[in-house]
Amino acid sequence: MTKKQIVRRLAGEMDISQALAYQMVQGTLDLIADCVIEHGRIELRNFGVFAIKRRAARQARNPRTNEPVQIPPRSAIVFQPSHTLLERLHRAAGDVAS
Repeated sequence: MTKKQIVRRLAGEMDISQALAYQMVQGTLDLIADCVIEHGRIELRNFGVFAIKRRAARQARNPRTNEPVQIPPRSAIVFQPSHTLLERLHRAAGDVAS
């Protein structure tokens, strides 16, 4: 699903204009991004946690030349889904609860 599809669905379900729905969706995404960058972590109850994880420097190899390549440290955003979200996923997929 794309952001455009989310906007259309939200506009239809809430009976609002697509322009307003777009502002709401984009504003929410911008706020989440700003909070993760500023605080390093944001927890959305019953959805999950977005957090910054620092990846260490490592050595890899170039697959064409087989030469070693040094990869510098970097930051990445990781997502840990909540138990509630995982339960919904399992129910929707017809998985057996563990």
